[in-house]
Amino acid sequence: MQVGWWWCLKRTCCWFAILCVLVVGWLYSEHLFRDRLREHHQRFSKGLDPEELDYIIVGSGSAGSVLANRLSSTTRPEFKNNNHSASTVLLLEAGKSDNTPLAHFSFLYAFTFLSSFDWQYFTIDSESEINKGHVLRKMYWPRGKILGGCSSTNAMIYMRGSPQDYDSWNECEWNGKSNIWNFENVLNYFKKSQRQLGNAQKFHDDYHGREGEWIVKSHDENEIVSVIKPIVRAISKVLSIPIIDDFNNPQHTHPDTESEEVHFGAVGTTQVHIHNGRRFSVVDAFLNDQVLKRENLFVRTQAHVNRILFNGTRAIGVEYFDERMKKYIIKKARKEVILSGGAINTPKLLLLSGIGDATQLKMHNISVIYNNPNVGRHLQDHVATYIPFYLTTKVESFLSSILSNPLMEIFNLLVHKKGKLTTNGVELNTLLKTKQCDNDRVLKYTPSRWDVSQQTCYDKHHCYSHDIQIHGAPTIVYESGKFEIHQHGYTFIPLLLQPKSRGTVKLKSNNPFDYPTIDSNFLGHEHDKHTLAEAVRLCLLVAGELRRENVILEPTHKVKELIQKLNSSNSEAEKRNHLIRYALDNVDLIYHPTGTCRMSHNSEYGVVDEQLRVFGVQNLRIVDASVMPSIVRGNTQAPVVMIAEIASDLILSDNGR
Repeated sequence: MQVGWWWCLKRTCCWFAILCVLVVGWLYSEHLFRDRLREHHQRFSKGLDPEELDYIIVGSGSAGSVLANRLSSTTRPEFKNNNHSASTVLLLEAGKSDNTPLAHFSFLYAFTFLSSFDWQYFTIDSESEINKGHVLRKMYWPRGKILGGCSSTNAMIYMRGSPQDYDSWNECEWNGKSNIWNFENVLNYFKKSQRQLGNAQKFHDDYHGREGEWIVKSHDENEIVSVIKPIVRAISKVLSIPIIDDFNNPQHTHPDTESEEVHFGAVGTTQVHIHNGRRFSVVDAFLNDQVLKRENLFVRTQAHVNRILFNGTRAIGVEYFDERMKKYIIKKARKEVILSGGAINTPKLLLLSGIGDATQLKMHNISVIYNNPNVGRHLQDHVATYIPFYLTTKVESFLSSILSNPLMEIFNLLVHKKGKLTTNGVELNTLLKTKQCDNDRVLKYTPSRWDVSQQTCYDKHHCYSHDIQIHGAPTIVYESGKFEIHQHGYTFIPLLLQPKSRGTVKLKSNNPFDYPTIDSNFLGHEHDKHTLAEAVRLCLLVAGELRRENVILEPTHKVKELIQKLNSSNSEAEKRNHLIRYALDNVDLIYHPTGTCRMSHNSEYGVVDEQLRVFGVQNLRIVDASVMPSIVRGNTQAPVVMIAEIASDLILSDNGR
């Protein structure tokens, strides 16, 4: 048995090494990035940017790249008669350029983890009120440190969440009076950036854009390993939910009535931003070579912003450290400074600049510009766990599909731009409502500074929609970034869509190069433990069906132990405790941090107003996932692009376009 395992490992490593060499060699021999390298060198290396600009954008991720494009555009109607000059825009990115195969070949994205293209954040060990006696381990939290941010390093899934997510923002924060944050309005901005590929029968034009810059498509049949199809059928059968093509069409994913029946939802494969066998990031869409040629747009990589500069309470610029030149540089903004660093880096920069909890600021000898304890609080993510199984030889995993004909897969990738090596490896998607609402239990524990009536408002909206998503990977996964690619297996990845736990981001010191202290507090709410435990139970039911169909061979060690405990339990309560313990022992992140600078109607509950302006100061906005009042029910990248599209119009309107 040992010999067979070692032989398989060596064979896998050998083919994988050959594959990497061929891919990298082809990329550079064909000069795929030659034009972009030239443009990046010209735009990033020369001292082209002036001392003062109209807008300074901090962070080039899913929001920052969109903002840089829209704010520097000269195609708006006011420029037709040359009555307006284009706004000057400086985009600052702490990471390097995206000129690496890791950021362009979809199957290589996991290799950006713990690399120079990653901030390499970790949470602290934490023990919540609910989980006394069980300390959550330190968890790895990858964030893109590269041009394009997480759009250049993530799994490329395009999901928008539920219409009720946006309608709940409107009702719970602005009593239903917001003309901006409701589903009817945000849908227009989702469509604005999107260029949906595929026929209109599958992807209806009422819900999808065809003219935008960002290419979105569904997985092709030849990309999907064979194990996915029986798993989709089993989930549909066991959970009594339909198989659908479009998770971004509310008519497919939501029932017509407000049902409290257990288990409604849908299963299918995801939509992705992959084109011609490669990642199609926000850089490809919004910072392409034509955009970079604009004389009024300046992009600086390896520019680490240390603080926002103020004149009184008016933001007037930023100070950043240029990693190339090894010196500090100050740039001034005539109109606005815009923070798009994400839900970890944005609150950190606000705190370093004197906006946040006055007690925390004084502890680090930072002068207080505006006291707002909400900065860095209300941290949410889609908390997940992993349930891996070994497969029979009846079906393909990612490993077996490549090893069955590696030369053909390499040929398909390089020549035809199709095949298993053009996928993201996370094709399966399930949305599911698991249980009836139970507001009494939900409200037994509420985090500090979280208003009970406001939480009740969100609970009402969340009652009648999905609370669980199930992804899956056709390999063995144990925790963040740890794959056993040599194993022939499949891993269910259930995650909470509406966690009620809230974490924090705080300063470790006043040194801008020190990482922040991140306390996730995941599963710190009773509701979250029970919901994730239910998700584990449902995945085991599906696995049982797949084992009967000779798709699954056997569970991995930890899962086998859980099944044995469940089978020997004498009561439902005992079974529930075993499921909860498994969830606690194997909880992990899914890399969708939100909420740390949330929108609200005043500074008692939030950090920015309806138009994303920071409370208490002027000429400072936040545009990224940190402004979400409550996390959306789905992957967060598409909603962040939507937020940036809305913000662009708000900013241009406020500043006379």
